Amino acid sequence: MITVLLRFNLKPGKRDEVVEFLRWDQQVAIESEPGTLRFDFYDDPENENALYIYESYTDLAAFEVHKSHEPFKKFAPEIEPDCVESVDHLLTNAEELGAAGSW
Repeated sequence: MITVLLRFNLKPGKRDEVVEFLRWDQQVAIESEPGTLRFDFYDDPENENALYIYESYTDLAAFEVHKSHEPFKKFAPEIEPDCVESVDHLLTNAEELGAAGSW
């Protein structure tokens, strides 16, 4: 399993644009990526210009499928330079030790 937890530190005034983009990215994952187990994003309750993104994939092949879709291709050249100050990689390729299953 491939699991990633990121913290996006956003440029002021760009939160809504990033949330809209992430909703699209999430919808593409739901509709066309059976190997995407989770694609969630959360507010940082202490900073309006920060978001947490949690992604989990069955394996590296599933992550490669995610990377082949339009949202991933748009992120680096368009969304990131325009909207994101920095990205903190909090968790990358972590191995699951316990999970409660689907809620």
